[in-house]
Amino acid sequence: MKIQVTVEGVRAVRRAMRELDRRAGGEIGRAVAQSADAIRDRAKVLVPVGTHDEHHHPRGQLRDAITSEMVGQLWGRAGVPQESPAAAYAPIVEFGDRGRNKPAQPYLWPAAEAERPQHRRRVAAAIVRSIRMVARGAR
Repeated sequence: MKIQVTVEGVRAVRRAMRELDRRAGGEIGRAVAQSADAIRDRAKVLVPVGTHDEHHHPRGQLRDAITSEMVGQLWGRAGVPQESPAAAYAPIVEFGDRGRNKPAQPYLWPAAEAERPQHRRRVAAAIVRSIRMVARGAR
């Protein structure tokens, strides 16, 4: 049996991926969620833990605020939610603040970059499994 798929344009690719994921029971979405969780976990290890007493933030508040979540069917996110008390200083830690003489101490970007190769392999494998499942009529 030969399966042929023709997709033109980014929107069509996204639509096709969502449909494939839906028909395969969320296989690709689970891979994306696993990557977001891995980035969250690595960022929690990398984030500096200081006293932050000048802003009245308890020690470890930024580390504890780092979360991961799925945003839609195939998009994951790791970071500090806007509603968190740590959201105000999370970018200052990541990127620094020259006006306050605070050097950058990146934790989220390095975590995401370290996960990039595993994420690509994980999602590619999930796509292959999904195609096979749908081709066999497993769902």
